[in-house]
Amino acid sequence: MIKNFISKAMMRPAQILILIFMLQSAPALACDCASMEDHDKLIEDSFSYYEEIFIGKIVKDANGLRIEVKEVFKGSLNVGQVLKPGYEGSSCDYYFAEEGDGLFYGLVSGKSFYASICSPTRMFKRPYLYPPPPPPFPGHEVDEKTAEQKMKEYEDKERKRLLYEIEELRKK
Repeated sequence: MIKNFISKAMMRPAQILILIFMLQSAPALACDCASMEDHDKLIEDSFSYYEEIFIGKIVKDANGLRIEVKEVFKGSLNVGQVLKPGYEGSSCDYYFAEEGDGLFYGLVSGKSFYASICSPTRMFKRPYLYPPPPPPFPGHEVDEKTAEQKMKEYEDKERKRLLYEIEELRKK
């Protein structure tokens, strides 16, 4: 079997080189976000790292999505300023796809705001910064009431965490 593989491999060296190149470059396509175990440390580190931190509202108009700045915690933005959601197509870019209020961490270039998926940027509708409880293993019975309760507790905890974060940002 190994002999067959080697003989076939020698017949297709270009294919093997392409495969090796693809396997070596695969890790470069992923984002490597820092650990978020300590929420207070995350807030402090994020405040130091990101140039612009604000509450804004994403609205859709005839030109697409826009971010209206509502409250500024750090940076040079002004309340009422309107920005385009920036997206360059990188696997690490935060993709702004829904309307609503949110907490934004990132930078402004021109008239566009850019955020990373590693930043604590999130929408108020889904203030999830940490992963939700895992689903049950396949084949295990699911108690719908318990699963709903766990998800509700998770959502409540994430909302409280977001409100706490905003209070801490207002103190700075």
